[in-house]
Formats: sequence, structure tokens, C-alpha cells
Amino acid sequence: MAIHIEIIKIKEKDGIHYYNASTNDFGGENFYFSIDSTNRNMTLFKTNDFIDPIRSINFEKNEKLTTEGINDTILGFVFYKAYKAFKNKNFTQDISYCA
Repeated sequence: MAIHIEIIKIKEKDGIHYYNASTNDFGGENFYFSIDSTNRNMTLFKTNDFIDPIRSINFEKNEKLTTEGINDTILGFVFYKAYKAFKNKNFTQDISYCA
């Protein structure tokens, strides 16, 4: 079974990179997140206005990824791609996951 999670950059503002993650796999999922390299975190949002965060995950701490309302498997793959972009300082337009 192939897995495809589309992760597309929406905008960049003040050094923070904003993305949309969506897939039809694992029952489907659609959420938004930002990568803040200064504060070393990924912040999750349900809407594309990026105003009301669901939670933030620090890239340098060993935190559980489980987040209410987001499929754990999908979030794991998205976190992997966001962390890779953060570590490599490579915030391209498309950081989609395919396997």
C-alpha cells in the first residue's frame, strides 16, 4: 500500500514557514502547521488562519506526538518531514511524504 501525504508551503512570514498537510490515506486528514526555526518548534493548527494553535511540539525535546483530532500515524510522518526541513534549514514549497 502506497502512502502519500501532500505537504505544501502556504506562506513564510517573519522566518516562520506555514504548511498544509493533507492525505486520503488512513481515513484522510487535513491540518496546518508552522515551523519556527528560531524557537525550534512545530505548531499545529486545524485552520489555515494559523491563529488558534492546537499545540506546539519542540524539535529538541522527546515529546509524545499524540494530538487529539489528528491521526497519530499521519502526524508522525508529517513531523518527520518537518523535522528534516528544520534540521537541514531547507524549507521548500513541497516537503510531501511518499512511501
